[in-house]
Amino acid sequence: MATTLLNMIQWMRGRGPYQYFVYEWAAMATTLLNMVHRIRVRRSYQYLAYKWTAMATTLLTTIQCLRGRGPYQYQDLPTATSFRILELLPGSEESEIRIRLHLADWRQPRPYDAISYTWGDPALRTPIGCGHGLLYITNNLHSCLKHLRDRHEARFLWADAVCINQLDFPELHRMVAEMRSVYQRARKVIVWLGEDEEGFAERARVASIQVAEGCCRAQGTRVDDLGEHDDYNRFTLDINAADLDVDHSGWCALLWLFKRPWFARLWVFQEVVSARQVTVLCGDTAMNWDVVGLAASFFYHNFSNYIGSTHVLGAANMRNRKVRKTPSALRVLHAGRELLATNPLDHVYGMLAFPAVGGLQVMVDYSRPRLEVFRDVARACISIYKSLEFLAYVQHLKGIPDDTPSWVPVWDRPLSGLVVGFNEDGMWTADGQVPASIDPASAPSVLRVKGVLVDTVQNVLAVEIESPDSSQTSVTSPLKLWETQRSGLNTSIEVWAATLLVHHRPTANEPDEYTDSWTRGRMFATYLRRCSLGSEEASRVGPKLREYPDYPDWQHFEPEARGTCEQRVIFTTKTGYLGRGPLGMKVGDLVCILYGGPVPYVIRRSGGQYRFIGEAYIHDLMRGEAIDQLKAGILQEEVFDIV
Repeated sequence: MATTLLNMIQWMRGRGPYQYFVYEWAAMATTLLNMVHRIRVRRSYQYLAYKWTAMATTLLTTIQCLRGRGPYQYQDLPTATSFRILELLPGSEESEIRIRLHLADWRQPRPYDAISYTWGDPALRTPIGCGHGLLYITNNLHSCLKHLRDRHEARFLWADAVCINQLDFPELHRMVAEMRSVYQRARKVIVWLGEDEEGFAERARVASIQVAEGCCRAQGTRVDDLGEHDDYNRFTLDINAADLDVDHSGWCALLWLFKRPWFARLWVFQEVVSARQVTVLCGDTAMNWDVVGLAASFFYHNFSNYIGSTHVLGAANMRNRKVRKTPSALRVLHAGRELLATNPLDHVYGMLAFPAVGGLQVMVDYSRPRLEVFRDVARACISIYKSLEFLAYVQHLKGIPDDTPSWVPVWDRPLSGLVVGFNEDGMWTADGQVPASIDPASAPSVLRVKGVLVDTVQNVLAVEIESPDSSQTSVTSPLKLWETQRSGLNTSIEVWAATLLVHHRPTANEPDEYTDSWTRGRMFATYLRRCSLGSEEASRVGPKLREYPDYPDWQHFEPEARGTCEQRVIFTTKTGYLGRGPLGMKVGDLVCILYGGPVPYVIRRSGGQYRFIGEAYIHDLMRGEAIDQLKAGILQEEVFDIV
């Protein structure tokens, strides 16, 4: 069959309208050959039966469509407020999908539902009838339209692959900027998760309801009232998986659900966040979006290690209505870093298109270099927010690339570990709340800012948070670091605990900062005592640590510290500061405070300029202490050219 297809393709090359289908049939032939290889190696008969059935249907449909019809020709959109809506014509389950495209206007649009879906493999496409011509759409969208089609009445829908002329780049760029309006003005958004080949969708629907019912019961509310709540984080705090009526098969079904590719894609994020109403569809199974969102929040807080944060965190964030109200473009861009996109520029254009983002506007232009767009977004953030907070989003895990300004966040790469400088509650004021002072006349790749040079890095220490049950204590464990460094530093155990945990707000049971600091010190001391049991350090560190009474929940130290110290190091400075900084920092690097930056930063000399290494936590420099020293004449103001 594959050979026959290839022969047909060779014969058809250059023969009128049939040339349109050469690429598609070539893809099918390649797929068939791969499937033959798969059956020889793995003997996956059930999988192949499904694939062969789909391919045979596609081939037969293609042959039918070839009779007298050529490719559909799009008409240009006549005005700046014009867009297209597709009319899905009624038909039986076996009949060919047929649609019509209608021009509409934003000023008075026809009611429609918008489809949120993933394209799937772009090489696997199926022809559908559009007017008197043919449109080729991905198999996933074709399956969606088959499930949405009514036998007797037409439906008016919006799907990007059909309603946007994908070969008209000016139109494509304009519609990318209008994407928020498309989904915001739709009567509802239909989330299509794909076919339910494994048959898990119904079990996942039931399990999500069971999770929602248990969480709502613990909060004294009803599942029917979930739509009144903006986010569900608090619903998951006081309940464990054992408290829910979900069995093993239910958890497995939810795991399967949140691994669906839709939950990991970037563009769908803005589509559902902008929606008035959302319905989730997987095969023939419909699910409540609020229930799915609550199940995702619970799953993330309890089982994220089993799925990876990308899928389930994306699902939880998409339902979080607070994202719509986010005033900062930085939060929006950061939310998209964990999501997947085909084009790196989608991480800017796709994320800034939908919520109110504090006035930051970017012109959609996919012809521009990726790093140039990222740089201009950073400069726009400085101009709008009068702050250097964006520097918190810079991370160089593999060294500073030579082709990128070191101070520019790379928005298509996720961050690792706890980021101190997010500063949503304004807790950190290392700059003494002095406004950013930036020279706009500097070259585009140079960040010229004012600030204070504080100190030089003297030691850089790797840290490995281990379990107290470990048979041997490594040289990078907190116990070894505390024992070897405390004699040379005038720092208490509370400072060590704060540096490792970067805990910056008291809990409900800890009414002031002193109590919180003391509690964290007790937690760290208890952890160290457990680590030193039976070791040669016990006699040396024991008496000092016994000054702190046992903390009952000391076991929380290990997971908390492991999370905050991921991709981070501990360092000391020449004048005795203790800090936690970026993985790539070295001895001789400099610690500075930059005006408009809420936390300290680590920089490195490069000729007469500086390279930005990353943010830092330094316990005694987080609340404007360096600015106080500047006012007292101990430190001096400087101008930094960061490249």
